[in-house]
Amino acid sequence: MIVLAIWAVSFPGHSSAGGCNLQAPPGELRPDNTVILANKVDARFSRDFSTLLKHLRLEWVILDGATVPEAMQDKNLILVGRLEATHSGEIIRGLMTAGEIEAIRAAEGQGVVLEKDSPWAEGKRVILCAGTDLLSALNAAEDAVRAIIARAPPASTWIRTTFDAAHEYVDRLRFTWEDAELPLAELTMDVGAKPRARLSAAQAAEDVERLFYLFSHGYAGYAFFSQDGAFDQAEGRILEAVSARSTWSAEDLEQLFHEQLDFISDCHMKIGDYSYGEHLDFWYDTSLELALGWEGYQFTADDTLYAVASINDQDPEVFVYPSLNARGEPIYRLGVLSEPVMHFAP
Repeated sequence: MIVLAIWAVSFPGHSSAGGCNLQAPPGELRPDNTVILANKVDARFSRDFSTLLKHLRLEWVILDGATVPEAMQDKNLILVGRLEATHSGEIIRGLMTAGEIEAIRAAEGQGVVLEKDSPWAEGKRVILCAGTDLLSALNAAEDAVRAIIARAPPASTWIRTTFDAAHEYVDRLRFTWEDAELPLAELTMDVGAKPRARLSAAQAAEDVERLFYLFSHGYAGYAFFSQDGAFDQAEGRILEAVSARSTWSAEDLEQLFHEQLDFISDCHMKIGDYSYGEHLDFWYDTSLELALGWEGYQFTADDTLYAVASINDQDPEVFVYPSLNARGEPIYRLGVLSEPVMHFAP
Protein backbone atom coordinates (compact mmCIF):
# COMPACT_ATOMS: atom_id res chain seq x y z
CA MET A 1 0.00 0.00 0.00
CA ILE A 2 1.35 3.42 -0.97
CA VAL A 3 -0.13 6.49 0.68
CA LEU A 4 0.79 9.94 -0.59
CA ALA A 5 1.41 12.90 1.67
CA ILE A 6 -0.17 16.22 0.80
CA TRP A 7 2.03 19.17 1.58
CA ALA A 8 0.19 22.06 -0.10
CA VAL A 9 -0.82 24.68 2.44
CA SER A 10 -4.48 24.58 1.43
CA PHE A 11 -4.61 20.76 1.58
CA PRO A 12 -3.20 19.72 4.98
CA GLY A 13 -2.43 16.07 5.54
CA HIS A 14 0.34 13.63 6.27
CA SER A 15 0.76 9.92 5.67
CA SER A 16 3.45 7.29 5.56
CA ALA A 17 3.78 4.20 3.40
CA GLY A 18 1.86 1.24 4.72
CA GLY A 19 -0.65 3.29 6.71
CA CYS A 20 -2.88 6.31 6.70
CA ASN A 21 -2.71 9.08 9.28
CA LEU A 22 -5.42 11.61 8.47
CA GLN A 23 -4.79 14.90 10.19
CA ALA A 24 -8.07 16.81 10.44
CA PRO A 25 -9.01 17.90 13.97
CA PRO A 26 -10.31 14.99 16.10
CA GLY A 27 -14.06 14.68 16.11
CA GLU A 28 -14.59 16.60 12.87
CA LEU A 29 -15.69 13.48 11.01
CA ARG A 30 -18.68 11.70 12.50
CA PRO A 31 -20.99 9.01 11.11
CA ASP A 32 -23.85 11.49 10.95
CA ASN A 33 -21.95 14.04 8.84
CA THR A 34 -19.92 11.71 6.60
CA VAL A 35 -20.94 9.73 3.51
CA ILE A 36 -19.19 7.49 0.99
CA LEU A 37 -19.49 8.24 -2.72
CA ALA A 38 -18.60 5.79 -5.49
CA ASN A 39 -19.90 4.69 -8.85
CA LYS A 40 -21.97 1.52 -8.98
CA VAL A 41 -19.04 -0.75 -9.91
CA ASP A 42 -16.61 0.42 -7.23
CA ALA A 43 -19.35 0.42 -4.60
CA ARG A 44 -20.48 -3.11 -5.48
CA PHE A 45 -16.92 -4.49 -5.59
CA SER A 46 -15.91 -2.79 -2.34
CA ARG A 47 -18.84 -4.21 -0.39
CA ASP A 48 -18.54 -7.65 -1.96
CA PHE A 49 -14.88 -8.08 -1.03
CA SER A 50 -14.40 -6.00 2.13
CA THR A 51 -16.12 -6.95 5.36
CA LEU A 52 -15.08 -3.60 6.83
CA LEU A 53 -16.67 -1.55 4.07
CA LYS A 54 -19.74 -3.77 3.91
CA HIS A 55 -20.56 -3.18 7.57
CA LEU A 56 -19.97 0.56 7.74
CA ARG A 57 -22.83 2.54 9.22
CA LEU A 58 -22.17 5.31 6.69
CA GLU A 59 -24.55 5.97 3.81
CA TRP A 60 -23.27 4.84 0.41
CA VAL A 61 -24.19 7.31 -2.33
CA ILE A 62 -24.02 5.86 -5.85
CA LEU A 63 -22.89 8.44 -8.40
CA ASP A 64 -24.89 8.66 -11.60
CA GLY A 65 -22.87 11.54 -12.98
CA ALA A 66 -19.53 13.31 -12.64
CA THR A 67 -20.77 15.70 -9.96
CA VAL A 68 -21.30 15.41 -6.23
CA PRO A 69 -25.06 15.45 -5.55
CA GLU A 70 -26.13 18.79 -4.11
CA ALA A 71 -27.71 17.13 -1.08
CA MET A 72 -24.31 15.65 -0.16
CA GLN A 73 -22.18 18.76 -0.62
CA ASP A 74 -22.48 19.87 3.02
CA LYS A 75 -21.10 16.52 4.25
CA ASN A 76 -17.63 15.14 4.81
CA LEU A 77 -17.03 12.96 1.76
CA ILE A 78 -15.13 9.73 1.28
CA LEU A 79 -14.67 9.36 -2.47
CA VAL A 80 -13.79 5.83 -3.55
CA GLY A 81 -12.80 4.94 -7.09
CA ARG A 82 -10.29 4.19 -9.76
CA LEU A 83 -8.54 7.15 -11.26
CA GLU A 84 -10.12 6.50 -14.67
CA ALA A 85 -13.48 5.24 -13.38
CA THR A 86 -16.72 6.50 -14.85
CA HIS A 87 -18.19 9.43 -12.87
CA SER A 88 -16.08 9.02 -9.72
CA GLY A 89 -12.76 9.17 -11.58
CA GLU A 90 -13.58 12.55 -13.05
CA ILE A 91 -14.52 13.97 -9.66
CA ILE A 92 -11.39 12.54 -8.02
CA ARG A 93 -9.07 13.88 -10.73
CA GLY A 94 -10.73 17.28 -10.49
CA LEU A 95 -9.66 17.53 -6.84
CA MET A 96 -6.02 16.62 -7.52
CA THR A 97 -2.99 18.39 -8.86
CA ALA A 98 -1.28 17.10 -11.99
CA GLY A 99 1.59 15.85 -9.83
CA GLU A 100 -0.73 13.88 -7.57
CA ILE A 101 -2.43 12.26 -10.54
CA GLU A 102 0.88 11.20 -12.06
CA ALA A 103 2.06 9.83 -8.72
CA ILE A 104 -1.02 7.61 -8.46
CA ARG A 105 -0.58 6.36 -12.01
CA ALA A 106 3.04 5.57 -11.26
CA ALA A 107 1.95 3.58 -8.20
CA GLU A 108 -0.02 1.15 -10.37
CA GLY A 109 -1.78 -1.51 -8.34
CA GLN A 110 -1.34 0.43 -5.10
CA GLY A 111 -3.99 2.35 -3.20
CA VAL A 112 -3.59 6.03 -2.37
CA VAL A 113 -5.35 8.12 0.28
CA LEU A 114 -5.46 11.91 0.02
CA GLU A 115 -7.27 14.28 2.38
CA LYS A 116 -8.31 17.74 1.29
CA ASP A 117 -10.53 20.63 2.32
CA SER A 118 -13.96 20.37 0.74
CA PRO A 119 -14.50 22.85 -2.10
CA TRP A 120 -18.27 22.61 -1.49
CA ALA A 121 -18.61 23.39 2.23
CA GLU A 122 -16.43 25.32 4.64
CA GLY A 123 -14.96 23.21 7.43
CA LYS A 124 -15.73 19.90 5.70
CA ARG A 125 -13.23 17.35 4.40
CA VAL A 126 -12.90 15.23 1.29
CA ILE A 127 -10.94 11.99 1.58
CA LEU A 128 -9.93 10.56 -1.77
CA CYS A 129 -9.42 6.79 -1.86
CA ALA A 130 -8.00 6.19 -5.31
CA GLY A 131 -6.24 3.46 -7.24
CA THR A 132 -5.62 2.23 -10.74
CA ASP A 133 -7.85 -0.84 -10.35
CA LEU A 134 -10.78 -2.00 -8.25
CA LEU A 135 -8.71 -3.76 -5.60
CA SER A 136 -6.31 -0.87 -5.02
CA ALA A 137 -9.21 1.56 -4.62
CA LEU A 138 -10.82 -0.85 -2.14
CA ASN A 139 -7.56 -1.13 -0.17
CA ALA A 140 -7.26 2.66 -0.05
CA ALA A 141 -10.81 2.95 1.26
CA GLU A 142 -10.11 0.39 4.00
CA ASP A 143 -6.97 2.30 5.07
CA ALA A 144 -8.88 5.58 5.17
CA VAL A 145 -11.74 4.11 7.20
CA ARG A 146 -9.33 2.57 9.73
CA ALA A 147 -7.61 5.94 10.12
CA ILE A 148 -10.94 7.72 10.58
CA ILE A 149 -12.00 5.24 13.25
CA ALA A 150 -8.65 5.63 15.04
CA ARG A 151 -9.12 9.40 14.98
CA ALA A 152 -12.72 9.36 16.22
CA PRO A 153 -13.33 6.23 18.29
CA PRO A 154 -15.12 4.09 19.28
CA ALA A 155 -15.27 1.75 16.28
CA SER A 156 -18.83 0.71 17.13
CA THR A 157 -20.10 4.15 16.08
CA TRP A 158 -18.74 3.56 12.59
CA ILE A 159 -19.15 -0.17 12.07
CA ARG A 160 -22.13 -2.44 12.35
CA THR A 161 -20.52 -5.53 13.81
CA THR A 162 -21.60 -9.05 12.93
CA PHE A 163 -23.15 -9.27 16.39
CA ASP A 164 -25.11 -6.05 15.84
CA ALA A 165 -26.42 -7.27 12.51
CA ALA A 166 -27.31 -10.69 13.90
CA HIS A 167 -28.99 -9.15 16.95
CA GLU A 168 -31.11 -6.82 14.82
CA TYR A 169 -32.03 -9.68 12.49
CA VAL A 170 -33.02 -11.99 15.36
CA ASP A 171 -35.07 -9.20 16.95
CA ARG A 172 -37.15 -8.98 13.79
CA LEU A 173 -37.80 -12.72 13.87
CA ARG A 174 -38.54 -13.10 17.57
CA PHE A 175 -42.12 -14.15 18.30
CA THR A 176 -43.52 -13.69 21.80
CA TRP A 177 -46.79 -15.39 22.62
CA GLU A 178 -49.28 -13.68 24.89
CA ASP A 179 -50.97 -16.74 26.35
CA ALA A 180 -49.70 -19.38 28.79
CA GLU A 181 -47.31 -22.07 27.67
CA LEU A 182 -48.55 -25.64 27.51
CA PRO A 183 -47.95 -27.56 30.76
CA LEU A 184 -45.29 -30.24 30.56
CA ALA A 185 -47.83 -33.01 31.11
CA GLU A 186 -49.60 -32.10 27.86
CA LEU A 187 -46.33 -32.24 25.96
CA THR A 188 -45.56 -35.78 27.09
CA MET A 189 -45.70 -38.20 24.16
CA ASP A 190 -46.78 -41.80 24.26
CA VAL A 191 -44.27 -43.28 21.82
CA GLY A 192 -46.18 -46.54 21.73
CA ALA A 193 -49.51 -45.00 20.81
CA LYS A 194 -51.24 -46.25 17.69
CA PRO A 195 -52.78 -43.60 15.40
CA ARG A 196 -56.50 -43.85 14.73
CA ALA A 197 -57.48 -45.12 11.32
CA ARG A 198 -60.02 -42.32 10.96
CA LEU A 199 -60.57 -38.98 12.67
CA SER A 200 -63.83 -37.11 12.96
CA ALA A 201 -63.89 -33.54 11.69
CA ALA A 202 -63.94 -32.34 15.32
CA GLN A 203 -60.93 -34.50 16.23
CA ALA A 204 -59.05 -33.34 13.12
CA ALA A 205 -59.80 -29.71 13.98
CA GLU A 206 -58.48 -30.28 17.51
CA ASP A 207 -55.27 -31.70 16.05
CA VAL A 208 -54.95 -28.74 13.67
CA GLU A 209 -55.34 -26.24 16.49
CA ARG A 210 -52.80 -28.10 18.64
CA LEU A 211 -50.33 -28.26 15.74
CA PHE A 212 -50.48 -24.51 15.13
CA TYR A 213 -50.24 -23.83 18.86
CA LEU A 214 -47.03 -25.87 18.92
CA PHE A 215 -45.80 -24.01 15.84
CA SER A 216 -46.22 -20.64 17.54
CA HIS A 217 -44.81 -21.76 20.90
CA GLY A 218 -42.04 -24.11 19.92
CA TYR A 219 -41.01 -23.91 16.24
CA ALA A 220 -37.79 -21.94 15.76
CA GLY A 221 -38.76 -20.94 12.21
CA TYR A 222 -42.20 -19.63 13.15
CA ALA A 223 -41.52 -15.90 12.86
CA PHE A 224 -39.19 -16.38 9.86
CA PHE A 225 -41.84 -18.19 7.80
CA SER A 226 -44.78 -16.30 9.28
CA GLN A 227 -44.33 -13.21 7.13
CA ASP A 228 -47.63 -11.35 6.64
CA GLY A 229 -49.43 -13.84 8.90
CA ALA A 230 -48.77 -16.90 6.75
CA PHE A 231 -49.36 -19.40 9.58
CA ASP A 232 -52.63 -17.83 10.67
CA GLN A 233 -53.87 -17.82 7.10
CA ALA A 234 -52.85 -21.45 6.58
CA GLU A 235 -54.58 -22.51 9.80
CA GLY A 236 -57.79 -20.84 8.63
CA ARG A 237 -57.66 -22.61 5.26
CA ILE A 238 -56.97 -25.99 6.85
CA LEU A 239 -59.79 -25.67 9.41
CA GLU A 240 -62.18 -24.69 6.62
CA ALA A 241 -61.15 -27.77 4.60
CA VAL A 242 -61.40 -30.04 7.65
CA SER A 243 -64.98 -28.93 8.35
CA ALA A 244 -66.05 -29.88 4.82
CA ARG A 245 -65.68 -33.62 5.49
CA SER A 246 -67.07 -35.78 8.28
CA THR A 247 -63.97 -37.99 8.68
CA TRP A 248 -60.30 -37.83 7.84
CA SER A 249 -57.51 -40.37 7.51
CA ALA A 250 -54.11 -39.45 8.93
CA GLU A 251 -52.66 -39.63 5.41
CA ASP A 252 -55.23 -37.19 3.98
CA LEU A 253 -54.66 -34.77 6.87
CA GLU A 254 -50.89 -34.90 6.37
CA GLN A 255 -51.37 -34.15 2.67
CA LEU A 256 -53.65 -31.19 3.50
CA PHE A 257 -50.98 -29.82 5.86
CA HIS A 258 -48.32 -30.17 3.19
CA GLU A 259 -50.42 -28.37 0.59
CA GLN A 260 -51.24 -25.43 2.86
CA LEU A 261 -47.80 -25.11 4.51
CA ASP A 262 -45.89 -24.89 1.25
CA PHE A 263 -44.35 -21.56 2.36
CA ILE A 264 -42.13 -23.48 4.82
CA SER A 265 -38.76 -24.44 3.38
CA ASP A 266 -37.02 -26.34 6.15
CA CYS A 267 -35.21 -29.66 5.80
CA HIS A 268 -35.70 -30.24 9.55
CA MET A 269 -39.49 -30.13 9.26
CA LYS A 270 -41.45 -33.34 8.66
CA ILE A 271 -45.10 -34.12 9.34
CA GLY A 272 -45.99 -37.73 8.78
CA ASP A 273 -44.44 -38.84 5.50
CA TYR A 274 -44.10 -35.30 4.12
CA SER A 275 -40.88 -33.30 4.28
CA TYR A 276 -40.80 -29.50 3.97
CA GLY A 277 -37.39 -29.09 2.43
CA GLU A 278 -35.06 -31.04 0.19
CA HIS A 279 -31.28 -31.10 0.04
CA LEU A 280 -29.82 -28.86 -2.67
CA ASP A 281 -26.31 -28.98 -4.08
CA PHE A 282 -24.34 -25.86 -4.93
CA TRP A 283 -22.87 -26.31 -8.38
CA TYR A 284 -20.28 -23.82 -9.59
CA ASP A 285 -17.82 -23.41 -12.42
CA THR A 286 -14.14 -23.36 -11.45
CA SER A 287 -12.71 -22.40 -14.84
CA LEU A 288 -14.56 -19.22 -15.81
CA GLU A 289 -13.50 -16.09 -13.93
CA LEU A 290 -15.81 -13.10 -14.24
CA ALA A 291 -14.83 -9.50 -13.60
CA LEU A 292 -17.16 -6.64 -12.78
CA GLY A 293 -17.39 -4.03 -15.54
CA TRP A 294 -19.45 -0.89 -16.03
CA GLU A 295 -22.00 -2.73 -18.18
CA GLY A 296 -22.02 -5.88 -16.03
CA TYR A 297 -19.92 -9.01 -15.81
CA GLN A 298 -17.10 -9.72 -18.24
CA PHE A 299 -14.62 -12.49 -18.98
CA THR A 300 -11.73 -13.06 -21.35
CA ALA A 301 -11.38 -16.12 -23.59
CA ASP A 302 -8.90 -16.56 -26.44
CA ASP A 303 -7.70 -12.98 -25.94
CA THR A 304 -11.23 -11.67 -26.53
CA LEU A 305 -13.27 -9.76 -23.94
CA TYR A 306 -16.88 -10.89 -23.64
CA ALA A 307 -19.76 -9.32 -21.73
CA VAL A 308 -22.31 -11.59 -20.05
CA ALA A 309 -25.73 -10.61 -21.40
CA SER A 310 -27.82 -13.33 -19.75
CA ILE A 311 -27.55 -16.80 -18.24
CA ASN A 312 -30.29 -19.32 -18.98
CA ASP A 313 -32.26 -16.36 -20.40
CA GLN A 314 -32.19 -14.75 -16.94
CA ASP A 315 -30.39 -11.84 -15.30
CA PRO A 316 -26.78 -12.95 -14.66
CA GLU A 317 -27.02 -11.59 -11.10
CA VAL A 318 -28.96 -14.70 -10.05
CA PHE A 319 -26.02 -16.95 -10.89
CA VAL A 320 -22.98 -14.84 -9.88
CA TYR A 321 -21.14 -15.05 -6.53
CA PRO A 322 -18.05 -13.24 -5.18
CA SER A 323 -15.08 -15.58 -4.85
CA LEU A 324 -11.28 -15.84 -5.00
CA ASN A 325 -9.26 -17.61 -7.66
CA ALA A 326 -6.24 -19.85 -7.08
CA ARG A 327 -4.01 -16.76 -6.91
CA GLY A 328 -6.13 -15.20 -4.19
CA GLU A 329 -7.51 -12.52 -6.50
CA PRO A 330 -11.12 -11.33 -6.06
CA ILE A 331 -13.31 -12.57 -8.91
CA TYR A 332 -16.91 -13.61 -9.53
CA ARG A 333 -17.94 -17.19 -10.28
CA LEU A 334 -21.00 -18.77 -11.83
CA GLY A 335 -23.00 -20.97 -9.47
CA VAL A 336 -26.47 -22.29 -8.85
CA LEU A 337 -28.37 -24.19 -6.21
CA SER A 338 -29.59 -27.35 -7.87
CA GLU A 339 -31.30 -30.55 -6.91
CA PRO A 340 -28.90 -33.52 -7.05
CA VAL A 341 -28.95 -35.60 -10.21
CA MET A 342 -30.73 -38.91 -9.79
CA HIS A 343 -28.78 -41.89 -11.16
CA PHE A 344 -30.83 -44.89 -12.21
CA ALA A 345 -29.39 -48.33 -12.76
CA PRO A 346 -29.74 -49.60 -16.34
